[in-house]
Amino acid sequence: WISLHAKEELKGLSRADLILTLNDNDTNYFKSKMNNRVCKFHFVPKINAVKQKKFSYTLLYLASDNLNNVSSITKFIKEVYPILKKEESQIKLLIGGSICDKLKVEEESIVLKGKIENPFDFYSLGDIAVNPEISGTGFKIKVMEAISYGIPVISSEIGRLGIESDDQIELINSILIAENAEQYLEHIRMLADVNYYSNMVLNSAEAISNMNIKLETNLKNTIIQLLDEKKDCHINKV
Repeated sequence: WISLHAKEELKGLSRADLILTLNDNDTNYFKSKMNNRVCKFHFVPKINAVKQKKFSYTLLYLASDNLNNVSSITKFIKEVYPILKKEESQIKLLIGGSICDKLKVEEESIVLKGKIENPFDFYSLGDIAVNPEISGTGFKIKVMEAISYGIPVISSEIGRLGIESDDQIELINSILIAENAEQYLEHIRMLADVNYYSNMVLNSAEAISNMNIKLETNLKNTIIQLLDEKKDCHINKV
């Protein structure tokens, strides 16, 4: 991992035949700055859904210990969670990952699970993943990971960053957006309905599958075009 200034980044990427980006903003930016071929492609886990169980009002947050994650979940715990707990007393929050080393909580219904060896086991413990992100860039892997385990996601708008283009509309509709406690409560209560919950899981799985196909097809076609251009260039030189 290295950090570069914008000019250094562009200089380094100018040596590449193909630049892979995580979202539309990055794609448009590099296309405006460079003549290199640019293609959006990001990692989307394959579906490995946990077994659906009786709804237990258990929220899940699995994250690393970077500052953005710590700030986001801390704000959620202080400003949102108390209201959720007051309105729905059975609500619990399980937090997993290295982020646990940076948190201190006194509320008994918030449990720090520590580092997680197998995400499948963690997602099997709850019903809904939350991503109350307040800042960030790139593509939100934690959102896609939760969906890939058959867990519905309630996220802030920023927490859905990278999932914004027209060809991802099915997936966009599979992520519930909440910016305050009232919106979280509304979505949680909707997901408590077994039929709504099941449909959300099925629709999300189908959306990921369709998006994977589109991304892989686009990347494959881009690489084929690039190789054809290189081949033609070589022939012309000869």
